[in-house]
Amino acid sequence: MKRGIYYLVILLIIFSITFISTTEDKHPKIDKKIINELEKSESVRVMIKYKEENQKELFSTKTQIIPKEKIRHQFEGKFSATLTEEEIMELENNLEVESVEIIEKKYLFLQESVPLINGTEAQQIQINNQNLTGKGQTICVLDTGVDFTHPDLQGQNVTCNIDCISGANCFSNCSLGDNNGHGTHVAGIVAANGSIKGVAPGAKIASVTVCNTSGCWDNDIEAGIQWCINNQENYNISVISMSLGGGQYSNYCNGDYLSSSINNAVNQNISVATATGNTDNTIYTNPIAGIASPACIENSIRVTAINKDESYASYAFRHQNFLDIISAPGTNINSTMIQNPSGNILSECGTGTDYCDVSGTSMSTPHVSGTIAILNQYKKLESNKTLTPNEIETILINAGKPINDTGETNENFSKIQIYQTILYADEQAPNITYMSPPNNSLREPQNQSFTCNATDLLQFANLTIEIYNLTSLVKNISANQTSLTTYINTTIDQVYNWSCIAKDNNSNAQTKTFFLTSSPIQTQIISPENNTYTNQNETEFNCSAETTKELSNMTLFIYENNTLIHNETKNTSGNLNYSIFNYNLTNETTYKYNCLAINNLSEQHQTKNNTITYDITKPKINLTSPTNNTRTQTKTHTFQYNQTESNKDYCNLTINNQKYSSFTQTLSNGIYHWNVTCTDLANNTNTSATYKLTIYTEVVENNGGGSSSSTPTSSTIQKTIEITGQEIIEGTTKNIDQNTITSFKIKNNNHQLKLHSLNTNKANITIYSTPINIILYQYQSRKINLDNDKTYDLEIILLSIENEKADIFMKEINETIAIKHLFEEQTNKTIEIGEPKITFFQKILNLFQKLFNFIKRFRLF
Repeated sequence: MKRGIYYLVILLIIFSITFISTTEDKHPKIDKKIINELEKSESVRVMIKYKEENQKELFSTKTQIIPKEKIRHQFEGKFSATLTEEEIMELENNLEVESVEIIEKKYLFLQESVPLINGTEAQQIQINNQNLTGKGQTICVLDTGVDFTHPDLQGQNVTCNIDCISGANCFSNCSLGDNNGHGTHVAGIVAANGSIKGVAPGAKIASVTVCNTSGCWDNDIEAGIQWCINNQENYNISVISMSLGGGQYSNYCNGDYLSSSINNAVNQNISVATATGNTDNTIYTNPIAGIASPACIENSIRVTAINKDESYASYAFRHQNFLDIISAPGTNINSTMIQNPSGNILSECGTGTDYCDVSGTSMSTPHVSGTIAILNQYKKLESNKTLTPNEIETILINAGKPINDTGETNENFSKIQIYQTILYADEQAPNITYMSPPNNSLREPQNQSFTCNATDLLQFANLTIEIYNLTSLVKNISANQTSLTTYINTTIDQVYNWSCIAKDNNSNAQTKTFFLTSSPIQTQIISPENNTYTNQNETEFNCSAETTKELSNMTLFIYENNTLIHNETKNTSGNLNYSIFNYNLTNETTYKYNCLAINNLSEQHQTKNNTITYDITKPKINLTSPTNNTRTQTKTHTFQYNQTESNKDYCNLTINNQKYSSFTQTLSNGIYHWNVTCTDLANNTNTSATYKLTIYTEVVENNGGGSSSSTPTSSTIQKTIEITGQEIIEGTTKNIDQNTITSFKIKNNNHQLKLHSLNTNKANITIYSTPINIILYQYQSRKINLDNDKTYDLEIILLSIENEKADIFMKEINETIAIKHLFEEQTNKTIEIGEPKITFFQKILNLFQKLFNFIKRFRLF
């Protein structure tokens, strides 16, 4: 008897192990967390993912997997639904399903307290008559909804609350308010504009409801983020603010469920501000053990909480592996509150009040979100520039105040500072508003004053005046003031260039440079410019003069071969005037000319000599290569010529009436007529004689035998490559260009392949018999039916492209062409897959039956 009991125990252990191991693998597609959750709940929210090959038939496939009304959210390659145990287990045998995963929850962060950030100084800044309040920006608040009937939030919304928790898709639900007060409190910190002012009271709010009193489901959050992305242009959404999260991570969690959604938002230039999380006195008791998801996603902007005294809040998550965490006030933040909350989880707030104090990293995050809106508005007004989320995060960190996490992580995290953020982002240089004396002034030699004035909207630093003569620096003076004057003693007939340099405290600078001539009289030649060439003999000369007194006259002097051949004087008046002289140039040569001005005190100034060249001779052009009537197989030629014109010429090549600027051209077979046209600096134009060039390719006889029913007829094809029967059967690679026909035979039928064109990665090919034209990309394989039967006959692969030739692999095949059918919805049709289902109870009965039979057989009792 004892022996029988001993054997029975051993057998029970063996069968139990076998049973457990088989049941563990029973549902490989279904997340084990779902099995655990079903022990506590009748239904579970899950994400059903398709197998990759079925993702293109999303809608029709989903309606076959579960009833359409069960679908909660639809995404690319997956959808979410709340299903019972029976419905989930049925998915295990569905061939369309890749996996069934549980949808995690995130929870609202609410704990201790800190005073509201004072952004008053930044809000008082005016750019183009606009205060920096976040005007023109919209923040997407993903939360419990917002009560926009609150006096401080009326008119701050761009639409009704967006409902992502009630239906299959996010939709505008004007009957939906805030389901517990958290979202209204967060929205007030961002943009309240009434009795209390939020960080960005000029900004707008898009309220997206993704949370209820039990938490925030990942798929609802994902759908909410996607709504913000889809409506970015409609409402100018530049920030997503999420005061929610779950878990605790000590490193980036880029594999997190929400990672791809946040990355998509950042790629669309939407910053995503996220709370790092709070301790909850149950699971997460160590605030420096890590930060929550989605704050741990690399592309998030992570926000933790500090107290009024700039110490870190004892509840706030942070970690030394996330040095880019930004801190903001999060304790005792007084903000807007719904008056009649239902099931309100904000225990700090009573009913019937418009405001209450709440604490947590949830309160810190909207401070940063509002700051981003102000920063975006500032850059738009300053320079019409749009910052990327990475640029914004860098500015927030670098402009922030480093605060050491003493006694905990001992790392420095940046505290948000709105005004300093604007100053750090300032790229607008000061504006120089006044400089005296004016540019190109004429002044008597004297103790001359130089004055410069400038302004700056935000952070003016200093002015500098630098004065140079033709050889050196004469004066350099700086001062931390917006107006600066200095003096120098100028000398006669000296030209000074002087600069005013205005700088701000962010190293932005503007520089303006003026010129001053120290002389009682100054003369200039307006036209012609120096070193002019002309083919017009009648030429107009224009001279101008300026004096500190009164002008008397101006004289033009013209020289040929350094001999004066013409001078002409005209009376003039005033202290600034000009005179026009006309003269006919006769000889083709270079002339010199200058102007002299005299004032009524006989003070005078004469310019330096300018030159003008009179040229009416057309360029002479001699063609040198290729010589006339050249016949060649070479296709690339450099067309050469001699040009006897002494002046620099401008020439172009003409081939068969088409002009080219490059004189090296590659041509195909044919007859070409070419010449060269040149224009000299005096605008004389001439065209050379026309030469003839013939390009041809030597004809190679085709000895392949047989003829195809259709062959290429281009006159440029000159040679044929014959592929033998053995080669085409085994597969062969041929190096061909556009002047090659490749001939082969399959099923006793002759075929030819012609390469029409190539670029860097594809070839245009025609196979002649019944012509078939295909575009073949590099490394691409194509199977071709040559005779319209039910099999592929030829496989070709484009292996490489180099030097205008292609390596093409060709092989004869005999492969049946697959047949595809239209999909049809199956109704009233049962498909058995595998063995019938056996319940757990039935398995136990079967186990004991086997034990009983075993015992009976061996008579253990």
